[in-house]
Amino acid sequence: MAKTEVIDIPAEQNYLLSYSWKIDKDTTFTLSRYCDPKRDEGIFVSYKESYCNNSAYVRSTMANDSRTRFGHSYTVTVSNGETSVRSNSSWNRSSQRTENKFIRSLFQKSDPVVRVNGYGQISDDKLIKLDGLKQVKVPKSLFKNDQTYSIDKSVRLLGYRDAYNAIHDDAKAEFNAKYDAQNQRLALILLMIAIAVLGGSYATWRYVLKPAANKLSKTRKEVSDKLEKNKVSKIAKEEAIRQSVRTTIENDNAAITALKSQIKEALDNDDAKTAKVLIEALDKIESKD
Repeated sequence: MAKTEVIDIPAEQNYLLSYSWKIDKDTTFTLSRYCDPKRDEGIFVSYKESYCNNSAYVRSTMANDSRTRFGHSYTVTVSNGETSVRSNSSWNRSSQRTENKFIRSLFQKSDPVVRVNGYGQISDDKLIKLDGLKQVKVPKSLFKNDQTYSIDKSVRLLGYRDAYNAIHDDAKAEFNAKYDAQNQRLALILLMIAIAVLGGSYATWRYVLKPAANKLSKTRKEVSDKLEKNKVSKIAKEEAIRQSVRTTIENDNAAITALKSQIKEALDNDDAKTAKVLIEALDKIESKD
């Protein structure tokens, strides 16, 4: 196979937000997108590009099978000029920036051409025979005696730009569908809470506070009327006593003795007001004599 040959690889959709290109029996290149809102954005969520990230992933069966306690002895790299992504890379902010730069560089063409390079040691039982895979003669390692292989090819990722646009549109549609429904539920919950608060306030006033206020007003009036009635009754009673005393005094001087007895009885019964009236009457009788 000539080095200048470019192999066309069609895109396959894995799921809504992911497309892949199967380069050969060993290697697959995958483009995907995911969106997740920040936690401190408030109650209601609306779509923003900053919520989303693209991911470019290279999966190699031989690379995965070459893992040892020292790492992976075989690696596949997919590159476009100075940008590239590789198998077995750990995810971090630096790798994310590298992926985004690589993804954007491929977007410049509808069907970009990338270079695929595999290199490293692989055991015979994990080896996948590929067109263009070559054995490389290198000094034997003290830690591993597996053979070293390399492969270098150029492939065209057919439909890359269409796939890129599709996952962007689908990611936005999926985000809106998910969080629009969530926003509606939250709005409904807040509306129900507001109605419950207002309804509860009205019900509390109508069925608790207002009846209690009316009852208190009625009770106050009843108490006031009762006090007034008692006051009038006492006044009438005192006047009746005075009149009785006057009549008794005028008809019988012996009433002084009876009057003193009544004073003693009133004092014994702690009826100070009656005793006072009787004492005043007795004082008048004695001063008259």
